[in-house]
Amino acid sequence: MDVLLAFLLEGFAELLFTFLFELLIESADALADLWSYKGPSNLLVGAGCLVMGVAIGLNTLWLSAERLTPSTYRIPGISLVLAPLAAGLAMHLFGSWRREHGGHPTRLATYWGGGLFGFGAALARFLMVGR
Repeated sequence: MDVLLAFLLEGFAELLFTFLFELLIESADALADLWSYKGPSNLLVGAGCLVMGVAIGLNTLWLSAERLTPSTYRIPGISLVLAPLAAGLAMHLFGSWRREHGGHPTRLATYWGGGLFGFGAALARFLMVGR
């Protein structure tokens, strides 16, 4: 039960941090629009999403500096696949929702932006917690 609770708390914290960073980026985009700035390249945005993911992954270590699954059910590195898929899907859905409601989502609210963010977070945890 404790493992499930820790897993749910980490997932909630990851989503919360993702949406907080989305809000921060949205604010930066609003300021950029004021100055008619074209915006950074896709490569720069992708690197930023990856770096933010690493930062969040490192920050989640204070919540749980242990593996979230028991050693009997462990597949080393599976989070490096599942986290980008889940984060990419969540951010794609969020971006679609924003577009449907008249908003202008940032590039973090795309499948690739969320996927890079999720990969960065999973990679940081994978390297710091161990295999």
